[in-house]
Amino acid sequence: MNLLFQTRKPRRFHHEPIYYSEREDRLRKLEEQARKQLAQTADRDKEEALNETDASQKRDAFADDIRGQFRHDRRRPSGCLLGGLMGTNMMVIALVLLLVILLFLLTL
Repeated sequence: MNLLFQTRKPRRFHHEPIYYSEREDRLRKLEEQARKQLAQTADRDKEEALNETDASQKRDAFADDIRGQFRHDRRRPSGCLLGGLMGTNMMVIALVLLLVILLFLLTL
């Protein structure tokens, strides 16, 4: 059977990324390593400085690290306080209007 028809072997998958550069990847890794090393040395320097300083200087040294960490989303969720009260008020008004219309129709 194989003598008359030869089946083709499937092609191997070979993909070359279009927007990838090994050089840029290596540079990016080197930059990350350098940043980590700088951060470690900066942390060590801060700790050494803190050991030598008093409490007010400790607060100043870590102020930049703490600043911005306690932010929260200030937008209210839709069912919160005013949104919930507004929906409840509208429901009460609609119910009162329906009762007035019902009484008006019954008195006719």
